[in-house]
Amino acid sequence: MGIVINHSENIFLPQMIITKPEMEEKVEAFVKNGGTVIVTYRHAVKDADNNVPFGETLPVHYNALAGLTVEEMESLQDYDAFPVVGSGVFEGVEGTGGIFRDMIQVQDAEVLFHYADAFYLEFAAVTRKQTGRGTLYYVGCGLEEKITKLLMEQVMRDCHFQMVPSEEGLEIVTRGNEKQKVTMYINHNAKEVTYGDMTLAPFACKILEA
Repeated sequence: MGIVINHSENIFLPQMIITKPEMEEKVEAFVKNGGTVIVTYRHAVKDADNNVPFGETLPVHYNALAGLTVEEMESLQDYDAFPVVGSGVFEGVEGTGGIFRDMIQVQDAEVLFHYADAFYLEFAAVTRKQTGRGTLYYVGCGLEEKITKLLMEQVMRDCHFQMVPSEEGLEIVTRGNEKQKVTMYINHNAKEVTYGDMTLAPFACKILEA
């Protein structure tokens, strides 16, 4: 069975180290046709035979779509190893990152966050680029939870997804069609949570007509 990604509005490809032509073509078409793709550091590093392609620049075969090149990489042990600073829609936002990072040299992508430690000020940490009717985000490092949340909220706004505020660990999902819809309330916490007039026991789930 081939790779099918055209039934979604956005897709996440976290640390998809191995790349293959079929996937590259489908991702590019998906973005051009209005989809949103989020990729991370360690993206498209090796080919389908698990070899590092010589003479290629990372992310392999995604340079034009992402609008960037990865000049070098750094593996770190800590979660909060370096500072990052926002720009554009994230102007004034500061945070930290760690674990691993790509040193991103931007070609024609928009910089959302850049590194703020000595020697790496010229490198971007998070970018996005619009191609056709869609967008590709490149998350070049591990980010602290606060920054990750802000970034994902921006992705949701870009995708015109409706966001429902809820307590931490409470998942709210609506499924169905014009004739019938249900809303699922899933408590992922080991404690009781409240949403409006509803109380859910630890790890409980309720399904109600929307």
